[in-house]
Amino acid sequence: MSASLGIGKGKRVHTASDVPQESPKKRSRQAEATRPQTGSQRDCINKAIQAMGEMVVGEIRERMMGGFHNHDLATNGRNLLLSLPKEVRLNIFRLAVIDTLPIMVDHLVDACAPTPGLLTVSKQVREESAAFYYKRNNFVFRVTDWNVLRYSTIVKKFKTSRKSSPDNLAPTLWLLGVPNWANLMMWCREVFHRRMPGYDAKAGPNDLAMMTCSTMFDVVGRLKEDARADWKTAEKVLLTFRPLLVMMDGAWAL
Repeated sequence: MSASLGIGKGKRVHTASDVPQESPKKRSRQAEATRPQTGSQRDCINKAIQAMGEMVVGEIRERMMGGFHNHDLATNGRNLLLSLPKEVRLNIFRLAVIDTLPIMVDHLVDACAPTPGLLTVSKQVREESAAFYYKRNNFVFRVTDWNVLRYSTIVKKFKTSRKSSPDNLAPTLWLLGVPNWANLMMWCREVFHRRMPGYDAKAGPNDLAMMTCSTMFDVVGRLKEDARADWKTAEKVLLTFRPLLVMMDGAWAL
């Protein structure tokens, strides 16, 4: 989210015709300073903020993305950031934590999503920058054997930072390994209890097995909205899909 310096909401936007015309010589310096900003002036200010952010973001990345190992650097870094105007800080945070490439999350390597050092600087810095990191980046989960429970930690962070339920989270899933019915059912159970997002075939391999699994998550989504349905009921309905999956790949029978 880029910073914006504009006239406050609900206030009238003044135009040149609203300001009494007078000779430039009679216009005081104070009047010049208090004149409402025009659109072009606001654009210049925003560009200046952008340029300033780009100038310091390299240093911020170097000092903070890898975490601090020196107390003086940590203190100086915090003081530098928190002394800046908020709109400038937010622009710097946006530049520092938003990656142009997908962020890979692999349970075999990472206990959870990699956390940039910037988010560990202080509570205030974390609160102001976490939303950029978790909401604006594209995370790719490497899911092995349909086991998504290892990602419960990062999903909790998504929920907190995006102020959203798992239903509205849409990380990209990279499915690896072999089919595993028990893991698929555990995943469906977590979706039913609103603890994990489901799988959407439109965002992955477009084959019949993947689309069948996606349909199962659609069914779970409908059942969890029914106050009369519990997990036992949902599980019985989902079991009817297993023979179809087994026909496509015998590993679903194991």
